[in-house]
Amino acid sequence: MTSSPPGRRWLVGVVALVGLVLAVRMATSSTDTTDGHATPSTSATAVAPPDAAAELQQEVDTAFAPAAFAAIEVIKAQQRWRDGSATDEDLGGEVLVAYGDLFEARDALVALDLPAGPDAATLARALALHRGAAHLYIEWLRIVTTVTTVDDAALQAELDRSSRRVLQLADRTYDVAQAVLEPVVPTDGVEIQTGPPVPSWAESNLLPGPPLVRDGDQPVGGEPQDASPPETDPDSLASRLAAAGAPTAATVGSLLRTGLPGSVAGLGLSVVMVAEQLQAGGEAHDGSIEVQLALLAIAEASWLAAGAGRIDDAATAARLLAASERLALISDQVWSAVVLRGPTVPDTGQMATEDR
Repeated sequence: MTSSPPGRRWLVGVVALVGLVLAVRMATSSTDTTDGHATPSTSATAVAPPDAAAELQQEVDTAFAPAAFAAIEVIKAQQRWRDGSATDEDLGGEVLVAYGDLFEARDALVALDLPAGPDAATLARALALHRGAAHLYIEWLRIVTTVTTVDDAALQAELDRSSRRVLQLADRTYDVAQAVLEPVVPTDGVEIQTGPPVPSWAESNLLPGPPLVRDGDQPVGGEPQDASPPETDPDSLASRLAAAGAPTAATVGSLLRTGLPGSVAGLGLSVVMVAEQLQAGGEAHDGSIEVQLALLAIAEASWLAAGAGRIDDAATAARLLAASERLALISDQVWSAVVLRGPTVPDTGQMATEDR
């Protein structure tokens, strides 16, 4: 097999019906040679017994499968749009087709009941992550929709880059959920080349630019501090977050709601730096990958909120603010999948009932 770009999967051979992410990446590998795609997280160590994991896996696959091919067509249309061979209307039409299937997938995952028993914590974690991935795929479509409705070329280009970042976050979150259920990826008829489980926007040439982030924007956030008891282990995830100066939830919420665009954009830059420090900290701790992905979702929420404050189009600004709020909620869900290890999973009903 020929070598592929770093961080990509090239799928070889004939495979049976697969979940959304594998199908999407087949299409992406033939249409886009820039974006990286994720590998199963090495941070997931708790594995449910095969029967329980297989049962949930089947339900997840059933939920995602109808959306797979519609999502492929959106990715192909995005590439044609970038090449100039598809119009805004062409791309928007493919998005409309995919919306219904992805909303149904998300709703099916939200409606799933977890079986009781000793494995409920592992299954709850996996399901929470699958739900988070479904929400991220929908946000990807929403951002693509906004791309097709704006006239400003610079903003359109930046929102397209945002959609590519969110698609990668959706892929990686799905992979972490898969790794919780089954750490060994099935390879029947499939050759897989893996890359790092957390994307690097710098390496992918996907760092945001104006109007989302301007040259003068500087990172903001908390100062490095000691972790509070009972987390006193310097190698614990909480200690590493505190040492990296991760902003508190209150700081994030306050800046997203009321911060000036420069400060909000700087929040995004700062949480990316925290994620990079976690990644550079050596061997991944259980839950570290999920937290890094949640931090990148917060960064995207920050950049979209900053962009909303820097443009004159009120309708587009409202869309960006709404996307920012939803991404912050999704980040909470992915983060909570690490913290909540019992049968209670984060409630995503507030996003399931929104207008489509």
